[in-house]
Amino acid sequence: MDPAVLRAHGVAVTDVTPASVAGLELVVRPRVNLHRSPTGTVFGSIAQLSDGDVAKLYAGLQSTFGLTYLPTTVTATTRRGDRREVVCYIATARDPSPADPRYVAELASCVRKLDHPEWYARHIESFMPAA
Repeated sequence: MDPAVLRAHGVAVTDVTPASVAGLELVVRPRVNLHRSPTGTVFGSIAQLSDGDVAKLYAGLQSTFGLTYLPTTVTATTRRGDRREVVCYIATARDPSPADPRYVAELASCVRKLDHPEWYARHIESFMPAA
């Protein structure tokens, strides 16, 4: 999660820790979602949010996109190698609609800001609809 993006949604976060989670794969159709994959790894960040902020973020996704994200406990690994049990939100339904190009670009930019692998940013960009 990018602090700037969270601020745009009314959530103030001061500390984010880049991390990865093995056993998941990212898809963007039309919004970001994760699914189990024995060979996958996803990259993002760990951020501590209040229950109210989490509710606000995911209620907005529910009302705007009709997506319900449910909490799932996963083990994240920080760049220092620390392993932490964290809550990750995964949508219950998969929508095959193409992603908004601006949204895909924003996600790839966030990955680069967090200094995650370039191949992962390119993976996200692969969800850009054909022109």
